[in-house]
Amino acid sequence: DWVVSALNSNMPFDQFVRWQLAGDLIENPTAESRTASAFNRLNMVTREGGAQPGEYLAKYSADRVRTMGVAFLGVTLACAECHDHKFDPVTTRDFYSMAAYFADIRQWGVYQDYNYTPNPDLRGWSNDHPFPPEIEVAVPALAARAERLRRQRDAMIRAAFATAQKDEAERNAIKLWAEELRRNLAGHQAGWLTTVGATGPEETKTKWITETDGTLQLKGQEIGNVSLPLQTSTRKIASIRLQLLADSANSPGDVSQIRAGKPGRTTVHLKLRRIPADQTDVKPEDVRIIFADAGRKLPRYSNGFEIDGVQGGWVIDSRWPGGTDSVWIPETPLTLAADEGFEIVLTGNIARRLRVLVSPLVPLDASRPDDWSESPAILAESASLGESALAAEQWVATGAGGQAQLNELRKIQRSIRDCRDGTWPVVVSEATERPLTIRVLPRGNWQDESGEIVTAAPPAFLPPPKTPAGSQKTQTRLDLAEWIVQPDNPLTARVQMNRLWKHFMGTGISPVLDDLGAQGQHPSHPELLDWLAVEFRESGWDLKHMVRLIVQSATYQQSSRATERSVQVDPANVWLSHQNARRLEAEIVRDNALAVSGLLNPEIGGPPAFPYQPAGYYSQLQFPDRDYRASRDEQQFRRGIYSHWQRTFLHPMLANFDAPAREECVGMRIEANTPLQALTLLNDPSFVEAARNLAALSMKQDHSAGVAPGGDAATIGWMVRRVLARPPTEQESGSLVAFLARQREQWQSDPAAAQQLLATGIVPRDESLDLIEWAARTSLCRVLLNLHETITRY
Repeated sequence: DWVVSALNSNMPFDQFVRWQLAGDLIENPTAESRTASAFNRLNMVTREGGAQPGEYLAKYSADRVRTMGVAFLGVTLACAECHDHKFDPVTTRDFYSMAAYFADIRQWGVYQDYNYTPNPDLRGWSNDHPFPPEIEVAVPALAARAERLRRQRDAMIRAAFATAQKDEAERNAIKLWAEELRRNLAGHQAGWLTTVGATGPEETKTKWITETDGTLQLKGQEIGNVSLPLQTSTRKIASIRLQLLADSANSPGDVSQIRAGKPGRTTVHLKLRRIPADQTDVKPEDVRIIFADAGRKLPRYSNGFEIDGVQGGWVIDSRWPGGTDSVWIPETPLTLAADEGFEIVLTGNIARRLRVLVSPLVPLDASRPDDWSESPAILAESASLGESALAAEQWVATGAGGQAQLNELRKIQRSIRDCRDGTWPVVVSEATERPLTIRVLPRGNWQDESGEIVTAAPPAFLPPPKTPAGSQKTQTRLDLAEWIVQPDNPLTARVQMNRLWKHFMGTGISPVLDDLGAQGQHPSHPELLDWLAVEFRESGWDLKHMVRLIVQSATYQQSSRATERSVQVDPANVWLSHQNARRLEAEIVRDNALAVSGLLNPEIGGPPAFPYQPAGYYSQLQFPDRDYRASRDEQQFRRGIYSHWQRTFLHPMLANFDAPAREECVGMRIEANTPLQALTLLNDPSFVEAARNLAALSMKQDHSAGVAPGGDAATIGWMVRRVLARPPTEQESGSLVAFLARQREQWQSDPAAAQQLLATGIVPRDESLDLIEWAARTSLCRVLLNLHETITRY
């Protein structure tokens, strides 16, 4: 998101470099500049048992040098890790002097606290924990999405409530619901009702005393697990509030029981049971908790991210003064018979004093149980129901409006919680006060400490940094960034302009983008490259200015159609007599299919989306194990730049279209043509769904344009123009018309297969469209999306 924002806002490239390499070291660093410094932290890391910290610190250091060299300088420094470069004037000493710039980054060789590789800072860490240091940053896209979802939630609630009020039977049901609420809430204006501990027919393992406010004072030296049969005046329980209260017997009034003088972090698990009237004959029924959250909780993690809510375990610090509060929401609200009760089972409990409250209402934010939008007392007034937003909200949230409405509300609420209050964690660079000692490693051997200690410095063959005469200041990452963009650095501006030229022209002025050294290729137009580099620098490192210059040039605006003579004289088009045709990048291949089918979600920013992926593809991933869950909403159709990227298990579609694995920084991608690409375009659910949606659009287009049934040539003309931006030739039209006729016959003979085809993806099926015609056109669209021309930029 930071990179996209920087490019869209046209951040000067010199500032871009400074913030990427040293956003934490600039004067008065901000959350934005610190986020940019994540660039230094995107190397592969380990927490594997048995890994040697010294070895991995050397790996991290070398990775940063290689990445910086390719990204900004367009040179391959990797060879010099073990020996002086064989072709370019880069020595091993130069390599480790560059590594010294990154010696201050706070990091761990092994991100785990093992006995044999102790890291006290990471005590209690697991394979699910993140890789610190991290900060939480505001993500405008997430905040906007959350607000959009809240509006969607409120609109859904209003519409459902308004629809129900139009029906006499529903109105009567709402009235009865309101009357029952009035009875349940009588005398409880805050919406929460107290419970009292009930004495069961069997002796309980833990005794308690019930205080006047419903607080249970537990007795016993070691509490641990406790079962609490409870009674309450309400028969409807839509949410349960568990309060762990401060114990005045402890100092400074924390929630801990006296436990060998070792209060601290403890995980509390809650299990809810319905107690039948005849406890001797019927086992208590477990009630599933759909969601729970607390105002105070210690984080739990899964695969590097904090787990939402506390229903899987509430981790608390018993030393919190004043206690803590949580709300637990049953999957289905409880309706207790007159002789029924319920039981709370706590495991790992450390609280000596606690209180359990219940409510026939559901707070939409379980972490703020008292944050009702209006007083619950309003719900007791039948006359206000038609005007009360809270009434409509609670009518849906408590299940009174039906299970379908409740499920839809919970789905939206889950999506709102996924927005994390508009923030997201990001790894950042932090400078330590004790930088690593960097020495030359003979032949790259991290165990050989016989090499000389070096300080930060650029390669000797390049211009030195502009430092004051006689300055003894140790060079920092910020000095490295300044050196990269200083005017007499001969590489930076040329490298960036060469890449920009390749982006628009298909081939760089120097074709090997990530190696401007002796093993690269000499520029075909060196004066042009020099001119672009100088213009870039003297424009104030204005990237959009350079984009405009290139795309407005006559060279860029040429047709890609080559003449017979140009092919004979200049088959590689070195002299740019015409534009170069080139295949779209892997991410754009999918984006293009989604765009022409009308599915593309153009939203900018926010966390990754998860396209469809073969089941079990991640089965070999461990530490932690994980399942891949494809996005089931509009996030499925986001652009490829936002697709989840698993370095060692790259998405099959991306791998088939030559996307790099990101294990190493690369300056250019290979472009291969393989049968797997055609099979991907034909069978990947993303492309099948795009084809069926394009087919549906064509059927609706026929209807709006008044195309008569059987007017296949007109229909195919519309499809081809939408996909290829040109009309079909007469030969193409005839071939596609015949193909469409054959497909109608095939699907007519097997309607079940047509149903299966049109069930691909998450877009709901439009029942108004003819099944056989839709399936036949989907087959035709699969052909169009598989054309070489469709995935090629001309």
